[in-house]
Amino acid sequence: MERGNRKMEDQSQTENFEIFFRRYQAQIAGYLWRMTSNEQVVLDLCQETFFRAWQHFEQIRNYPHPASWLFRVATNLALQDFRRRSSPIGAAIPFDGTMDPAVSDPGQRLAESELVRQTLLALPPKQRALLVLREVYDVPFEELGAMLEMSASATRMALSRAREQFRQIYRRKDSGRYA
Repeated sequence: MERGNRKMEDQSQTENFEIFFRRYQAQIAGYLWRMTSNEQVVLDLCQETFFRAWQHFEQIRNYPHPASWLFRVATNLALQDFRRRSSPIGAAIPFDGTMDPAVSDPGQRLAESELVRQTLLALPPKQRALLVLREVYDVPFEELGAMLEMSASATRMALSRAREQFRQIYRRKDSGRYA
């Protein structure tokens, strides 16, 4: 009898996680895409984020804002990935699809969205995380600070600097398009 109850609990746990995964997967994948702009990295980091969520599902499913936990893990994984890729060993630039004709086809993408993407990628990873989490996902400052291990006031200041740096890079890239 005990064995049957255990099997039902395991099945219920799996079903609950599947619901949890479906609810948050698109948000986390979208965030990671904005952070990395690399489909394979997005898939890997998203999988790792949800693997860790599965490992801690008993705790995080009861959190009032489980998405914050997921964004924090995804952010940390993305920042680790940037550090790893910037090391001399990982300095080789993998084919990421930017040479694919579909990406450069003006019928497929608007020039403006491409410029925004390039500008985001030109920012340091932590600034990129701040901008995407705040501007795209509207994460409150307190949660944003907790995710990036900063105080709320430091978060506001860092976000202000990130916005200004984004503006400067955007203007520079935009003026170069028409030169």
